Parts: sequence; structure tokens; C-alpha cells
Amino acid sequence: MSYRMYINDYQCLGNNECPEVLLNELKRQGCKPDADNCFENFEIKELQPIIEALEKYIIDTNNYFFNRKYKPSSIADFSNVFEESKKGNGLTWKIEEYLECGYLFITVNFLKAIKDDYEEDYSKDRITYKIKEGHHIYMSGY
Repeated sequence: MSYRMYINDYQCLGNNECPEVLLNELKRQGCKPDADNCFENFEIKELQPIIEALEKYIIDTNNYFFNRKYKPSSIADFSNVFEESKKGNGLTWKIEEYLECGYLFITVNFLKAIKDDYEEDYSKDRITYKIKEGHHIYMSGY
């Protein structure tokens, strides 16, 4: 059986995905995974560092996946749509490459799974996420 990570009983990452940056953050918050990185019902204490870990994983994965001569300026940079992609030329193949990369949607799916349990803070120069008072968010990996 493959390894899966769950947030409030919703699978939040692909099969066999266990980002080291996320595990390190969970450990920093007090999670104690076993030798196979398995853990159950760990209560997240701080949401923003978890989101930041997931975003770092997305950026690192994106950089690895698109490691070629052309370096996009952002994840959604289609300025090179007429350059050769891994499968062929043109926008259709480029979009297919992005769709194959479900990792781009990890934080969106993660936040959707806990939509009633967090709130956004717009008081700084960016959005930050925190757990609503009286709510609990649990992660498991096995």
C-alpha cells in the first residue's frame, strides 16, 4: 500500500508524496513520526508555517520539473508557449504538462479541506493563515 498524507481525513498529497520540508515543519511543531514517517492524528499548532512548507515544496518541485534552458519567471508563465515542451510544441502541450503536475494545487486543496477551520489575516503585506479559535486541524501520514 502506498504512503498517504491526510488533513482532517482528506488526502492532501499524492500517493507516496512525503515532502521533507513538510515533515520537518511537523517535527518542529512536535510531531514524532516513526522510521517510515508514519504518524496519526497530529494536531497542527501553527497553520502558516505548514502553508509555507507546502509552498516551498511546490516551488522546489516546479523548479525540478521545469529544469531546462528556459526558466519561467513564475509558475504560470506561458511566455514560451511556442518553444518546444517535453512532448511537443504549442500551448496545448504546455497546458498538459501543467495539468500533469497536480502538485501545483496542493495548497489550494489543503485549504479547501480545512475551509471551516482557518481564517485569513490581511493585516500585513500578504495573507497569513491561522487556525480559528476553538477549531482543531489534524494531520496523519501512513
